[in-house]
Amino acid sequence: MIEALFIAHLTVLGFLYRLLDEKVTRIIAIFYAIYMGAFTVLKPALLYYFGSYFPYSTNKPGPVAASLVGSLIFLVIQYVGIKLFADLPPPKFAVRLFDFDEATPRGVTFAFLVLMVISFVGCTIKFGDAGYLFKYVDTFAASMSLANGSYYLNSVAEILVYGFLMFASYTYWKMPAKQSFGYLILALVLTFFWTKLANRTNVLVAILAWASCAITPEQQRRINVFALAAIGYVMLVLLYVVNYIRLGTIGSINFGSAIFGAIYGAAVDMSPVDNAVMLYSDLTSHDLMYFAYLAGAITPLVMIPSAIFPFKLRPDKDSALTDLFFPHGADQTFYHEGSTLTFTIPGSGYADAYYFGVVVASALYVALFCWYLWIYRKGTRSSKFIAAFCMMVHIAGYRLSIESMFVSFYLFLSLIGFTRFLALLPSGAEERQPPDDNALPIPSGGPS
Repeated sequence: MIEALFIAHLTVLGFLYRLLDEKVTRIIAIFYAIYMGAFTVLKPALLYYFGSYFPYSTNKPGPVAASLVGSLIFLVIQYVGIKLFADLPPPKFAVRLFDFDEATPRGVTFAFLVLMVISFVGCTIKFGDAGYLFKYVDTFAASMSLANGSYYLNSVAEILVYGFLMFASYTYWKMPAKQSFGYLILALVLTFFWTKLANRTNVLVAILAWASCAITPEQQRRINVFALAAIGYVMLVLLYVVNYIRLGTIGSINFGSAIFGAIYGAAVDMSPVDNAVMLYSDLTSHDLMYFAYLAGAITPLVMIPSAIFPFKLRPDKDSALTDLFFPHGADQTFYHEGSTLTFTIPGSGYADAYYFGVVVASALYVALFCWYLWIYRKGTRSSKFIAAFCMMVHIAGYRLSIESMFVSFYLFLSLIGFTRFLALLPSGAEERQPPDDNALPIPSGGPS
């Protein structure tokens, strides 16, 4: 039974890889295959064959099989959704939000400087120190201290990330590849240090997104899975070192941690699979959630703070599930996300209505993925870069809940729209849809 499920997973992943290789680019297809393979095949195999469970998790084979059924449903729905809907045109307003082709150098500079100021104010409040740039600060502790009532400050503090996306997409559109890559690295370094950005995955994804757009399809066809994985691992090691430089604690760099830290980080990142197995095992002892949290997250009302709209439905399913299974708090020796754990898209969907909930969560996940895919295939050059970034961040979001994905989706739309407003403000450019001959449709076989 278990072996048949693993074979089915590998088969569907193979079909998904080939489909994405046709619809987008090989780099995105490889990223998808590696990430989803790690979560849906590698980690469950380690649980089942080697018993590498976290101490709290169940070690029975039944829940592992049940979780594999859920992830298989998820992968099948992804394939069907992409196969049927990848060629649809994107909504016009979505392309406009992601499009910086109409901006000017003056507008891009103005917007970036404004976002730097906003980010500085947010970081000063977040860290409680205007001199945070020149001191060691605990980014994780500062973020978690905002969890009860002021979590929006995290978005304010890291708003410069949207300035980086604007700058990188604009330079990709206006400049030759080598020059735009130089500006990409420059903007990344500035954003990384200015905001004390703790999420190093965003840095890796940004570079891969640029590569997926700038490298020709012929060159990408010569890239294999192992080469991309090796490059990604080296980049993670470098980011580990750069993080200590950013924090001003160079003397704390440990060679062993630098080399093996990426492996340990990957193991911790895949812990939602353990959480999902526990959920499949123990959910029968608890009440189902019947999409109550999904109802709170699926509309833009989720963006209104509770202090302004106290009657809105809660969207924080991950927190509710954590409290359900760990009413006295999670074991902090294994988790570094405060008291909130995550359970994967199919796992959290299962908590709503068993496997029907998995189907609903998976369908919504692929709907959001297709939103970015449409813009990547049919949008302008600058919007294509941002859509590639969003696609890969969305792929990494498999470890979360669909409710969290909707919160991130609406937050991204609002902040990238605000960034575009700032970028077009100095030039007085008219809001208009780019003409059809400026669009870049992607033919079968890769981007042109």
